[in-house]
Amino acid sequence: MSGGESDGLVLSGRLEESSFADLMKSLTTSRETAVLTLSNNTLAKTIYVQDGRIVFAASTDLDDRLGECMLREGMIGVAQYDESAKRIRPGRKLGTVLVELGYVTPTELVKGVKAQVEHVVSSLFSWRSGDYKLEMRSFDRQDMIQLNISTENLVFGGVKSGAGWSQVLRGLGGSMDAVLDRAPDADSRLYKLDLSDDEAHVYSLANGRLSVAQICAMSYLHDYATAVTLWGLACCGILTLVSSKDAESLFREQVAEFELQELRDRVESFNRILRVACEKLSDHVRERMSTFLDETMSEVVDEHHDILRDVDISGYEVDPELVVENLSEVETGRRRKLLDSALDGLLVALLLKVKLEVSAELERELSREVTSLRAQ
Repeated sequence: MSGGESDGLVLSGRLEESSFADLMKSLTTSRETAVLTLSNNTLAKTIYVQDGRIVFAASTDLDDRLGECMLREGMIGVAQYDESAKRIRPGRKLGTVLVELGYVTPTELVKGVKAQVEHVVSSLFSWRSGDYKLEMRSFDRQDMIQLNISTENLVFGGVKSGAGWSQVLRGLGGSMDAVLDRAPDADSRLYKLDLSDDEAHVYSLANGRLSVAQICAMSYLHDYATAVTLWGLACCGILTLVSSKDAESLFREQVAEFELQELRDRVESFNRILRVACEKLSDHVRERMSTFLDETMSEVVDEHHDILRDVDISGYEVDPELVVENLSEVETGRRRKLLDSALDGLLVALLLKVKLEVSAELERELSREVTSLRAQ
């Protein structure tokens, strides 16, 4: 197609070095407009990509022609195929003939062309050798039927059905220690992709910290299917390779963050109990409330200095971020035990002070309330 073309960068190479999946990944991720032609000794197939989306495909393979594709899809019969083929003339395409003969409607013709394009594209994922030429240029779409093709589903399905293990591993950085993260526009791209529940679970594990090997260990799919899913998502521009080094340290960071979040949650649970106790207590000590709480804290802070350092409970709560910051200096295996000990000590000190300075009856009431809240 010559009309509307503009000069641009032309890249060429061998498919043994850059597979069709690799090339499509580059085009979809960067949202390029280009014409990609793959050829071997006898065939040539061309893919037209606009803004990172596949819009058309052509092929010299006789089995990729529109009539053959529609016959294979059951959209026309053999007799219709033979009759329409006889009437093709220069400037008179098969699609036009099929509609004129009443064999298909214009809507069915569009579906046939879509099936043809999808067939051409899907077949290229299994090509292991040959040449490619990538022309970074615009092209004339005047003679192309406008197709609503899901590039994400087409690429993802092609990778799953046609990519070999060597291609997948190479695409994942050559190592099962590779780490993938979600692209900035992952959500908008993912919306256009139909994933199974197990494939969606694999996507949820790709968080920029877990390695491919670790994701395989956590996935419901077997290792090969998990790795192919990750590579397929990368080819769709949904995941991006961020690191293939030191995956174990990244995993340790994730575990540490999970632990810190659990500690925050434990502080928040304690705060719910502390607020209820303080609200009931304030009716009895009134203007002494702030002093009462400061004195309670002073009784336990020395024993639990690593956790309660600089903590103030005059606002009826413990600042979880301050506690987590204090705990960050403690080795990970001891944090939860030390936190529980400190919070229990603070609560016991408060109840004891209530018993000694207010009344045993109020202390028993607050103890019952604390027990009830903890059970929840």
